[in-house]
Amino acid sequence: MNTVLTVRPVLLALAVVFVGFALAGPLEAQTPPTTPPTTPPTTPAPAAAKKKMDLPPAEEVTMETKDKVLLRATWLGSNLEKEAVPVILLPSWGTPRKELFNLAAVLQRDHGCAVIVPDWRGHGDSSIVVGVEKPLDPNRFEKLEMASMVEDIETCKRFLRDKNDAGELNLDMLVVIANHDLVSIAAAWCISDWNWPLLGGKKQGQFVKMFVMISPIRKFKSTSLADLLKAPLLLGGAAGGMTTVIMHGSQDGASSREAQAIETVLVKPRAADKVARSPDASHV
Repeated sequence: MNTVLTVRPVLLALAVVFVGFALAGPLEAQTPPTTPPTTPPTTPAPAAAKKKMDLPPAEEVTMETKDKVLLRATWLGSNLEKEAVPVILLPSWGTPRKELFNLAAVLQRDHGCAVIVPDWRGHGDSSIVVGVEKPLDPNRFEKLEMASMVEDIETCKRFLRDKNDAGELNLDMLVVIANHDLVSIAAAWCISDWNWPLLGGKKQGQFVKMFVMISPIRKFKSTSLADLLKAPLLLGGAAGGMTTVIMHGSQDGASSREAQAIETVLVKPRAADKVARSPDASHV
């Protein structure tokens, strides 16, 4: 685990949460919570109490991408207003968003996060394109269609930007969590987010501050992490503006080899940093 150089305490706390989920094993599919989950009777500190009181119920939302795909997503808002960390929680290929409801609920309930969980285009409930009769079929996705999936994340960001402007969260603390075979799509979006220049002194990007890769693989279909891992944003680590967390199951040999190979690429240019290793998660 490479030493985290500079990261906001609230984001570092979230990294600890991800380690806990790694140790707990696979997530179980759940239906979205319609009422705040119950908690054991305690006397919480005021800040912790605020996180767990009057949690907004989960909402089903539809967002239209710039290329007219109707993305369906589950939205779990926060009651922390501008202190709320927004999270884009992304499923793996072929996985419906309901598989991530458990993690989304914990992030909302225990950490006050504002979480958007979309179905990727062609997956789950996101198969409709405006003006096109035939639904999307992910099995027919080629290079162009795979590359267009970056727009799904950008659409989620636009949704969160509106919530930010309404005072419901702090977009400048954005966390992106990607799973397994679609980590490369999320990595490409994180890099593009940091490539946006200022416009009239106003930020258009550079919002994502933590990128979490869960059981990442380097190549899937036409997508690859190889060139993306050379980007200054990923190589620079927290000092470059974004902390990267790599998670993998220690009992899964293939997953461990992939994750460790990725970690090696990211850590090698900063070999002078102090390094302490963990079998389940690393910050780079």
